[in-house]
Amino acid sequence: MKWTDYPPCFDPGNAFRIHVSVAKYTANVDYGSIEMDDREHDVWIDLTSHCSLSKFVNEMAGKIIWGSGHQLVVWGLDKESGTEWKVTTDEQFREMIEARWDEKEMDVSCEILDKDKWMRNKSMKPWGFKATYEGIAGADGPPEILVPEIPPEVEEEIEAAAIPVDDNEATKPLFFYDRDNPNMSVGTLYPSMPQFRLRVKQHAIVKEFELGTEKFDPERFRGFCKSKGCKWIIRARTQRDNSIRIQINSNVHTCASRRRVLNRMASQAWIVERVVPLLKDKPQIGARGLKEELEKKYKININYQTCWYGRQRAADKLFGNWDNSFDWLFRFKAEIELRSLCSVVEIDTVKVGKKVHFSRFFCAFKGSIDGFLEGCRPYISIDSTALNG
Repeated sequence: MKWTDYPPCFDPGNAFRIHVSVAKYTANVDYGSIEMDDREHDVWIDLTSHCSLSKFVNEMAGKIIWGSGHQLVVWGLDKESGTEWKVTTDEQFREMIEARWDEKEMDVSCEILDKDKWMRNKSMKPWGFKATYEGIAGADGPPEILVPEIPPEVEEEIEAAAIPVDDNEATKPLFFYDRDNPNMSVGTLYPSMPQFRLRVKQHAIVKEFELGTEKFDPERFRGFCKSKGCKWIIRARTQRDNSIRIQINSNVHTCASRRRVLNRMASQAWIVERVVPLLKDKPQIGARGLKEELEKKYKININYQTCWYGRQRAADKLFGNWDNSFDWLFRFKAEIELRSLCSVVEIDTVKVGKKVHFSRFFCAFKGSIDGFLEGCRPYISIDSTALNG
């Protein structure tokens, strides 16, 4: 690979290439032992980002595999003098990059060693562990067990990621209700104000009336029937455990049915909740088809634009949005190359201005490649010819 073959997502002025040579080793993984030949890889880093040895090791974990009983050892190389040295700290790793800053590339070698043997060798003392082995010749008793020493920066990350747990905290209540025909009786509880508002809108759609809102905030909700002369009202309030309890419901409507009106209760949030099951069964169904399905089931008229935006939100919720899918595509590539050796995964992108756009994707699993090569037979084909007698 030439230096100019940097990934399109990198700025050429900040792209730094690390050429990695990996020695032959045996990977002992869960599904057996795999003999790995000598390999070479290119790792690209951005000079404007924080560079560390641990990040480099994580990057290599996406390119090669090794078992839990092995350890990746990194060696710095100087091809001019023929010397090499073991890299054990982030500071050493950054110093190597700074030394080759102008060339914007450097060479390193990696080897996969048995962790137990490596940890017992003083000359191969691992980064991140304290060698407590004292089983020297003539010493009495068995050797001490190796004690892991966690670096301070790792301890800070662990503490920051810790989830606080209070064993004395009261158990949160469980809420059960019919999504299609929610109960609006006095005393009924709902988990939150947004959930309650969705349920009371569904109640209005089922009972065929238009719900008006007199007042609502995170603490309380006051609703009424918009039909002239109807005295139906509903009141709900937030409780100490943040659940929502219905305080008042007059239950009786004094208005006539208003079937098939352009119901404002069918909001985008309501449509999202209704169309997710439909999209699971019919992913290709459009906004017009969903509009017909909902109007037929709930006997209301829905604005097409509201249904279109609701479908978009439901599709994002069900399948994920395009941006996240693009980001996960590279993780998918790394996982296939890690789990299925010799598979081919290619992602083509195009750069428009400062933005990188997806162009094409190709994937061929190792099993499919082997099957194709084993099943193919040479043949002679004549497209067209002229026969002259």
